[in-house]
Parts: sequence; structure tokens; C-alpha cells
Amino acid sequence: MSNDSSKSAHGNTFKESVLIFLKTLKNEGIIEIIQIGKRFGQFYSTFLVTYKGDVYAIFTTTSARSDRIKENQWDAWGIKNSSTKTTSCLVLLPDYLSEKEFDNFIAEKNRIKSEGYISSIDDIIQLKDLKNIFIK
Repeated sequence: MSNDSSKSAHGNTFKESVLIFLKTLKNEGIIEIIQIGKRFGQFYSTFLVTYKGDVYAIFTTTSARSDRIKENQWDAWGIKNSSTKTTSCLVLLPDYLSEKEFDNFIAEKNRIKSEGYISSIDDIIQLKDLKNIFIK
């Protein structure tokens, strides 16, 4: 298997894990609607979730490199500007990250929250923290 195929498989496995997790939350009555691969014209969200009438665009990635986050920024901006509902945009990473990826995750999370930084992404979180978004 080539390196690109391996990365793609890793990403697809993570998406499947997130879907299973979201379906569990739906079955528990915590979230109302899950849409998979939702498009807003040229903009794309891996999942679109409705919770108590609020809409969350969830982007999945297995890498917190700044170039990946910038791609999500563009989609988040487009979704927020093309949707008629107020949408929160979350970048979701796996729970288990290498030390380098964890450092990237923290740096990008801090960057989007820093004063003066313009971000359409509301937060960058790990899968283990997703339930906390919906249980308040």
C-alpha cells in the first residue's frame, strides 16, 4: 500500500469512527440530525449536525498542520456565508496523536482563539471532547 493510500485509509477510518460516535449520540437523543458529506455549493463539511436547533459543521482531519486548517477555514467561511442558519464550525481530530501532531493541534487551537486572528472555525477539538459540545 502506498503512503497516500495509507493516509487515505487512516482518514476514512477516522471518519467512520466519528460517524459511529455521532450515531450513538443520536440514538441517545442528544443530537437530532446527522448529515454526511454536506455541500453548500463549492463548500463542504464532513458532517452537519443539529443539536437543540443549532447547526454544527464538523470537519474531520487526522493532521493539524496549518495548511490543513487553512483548507477548513475556507470551507467554514463559505458555509457560514451561504447557510441561512447560524452555524458553528469545528475541526475534529483523533484522540490519539503523535507528539508532533499534538503540538500542531495545540498551536492551531491557540491560534484561532488568539486576539486579532480572524477565524471562521469556532474550535479545534479531539473526538473525546466532542460529546462535551453537545452535553451542556
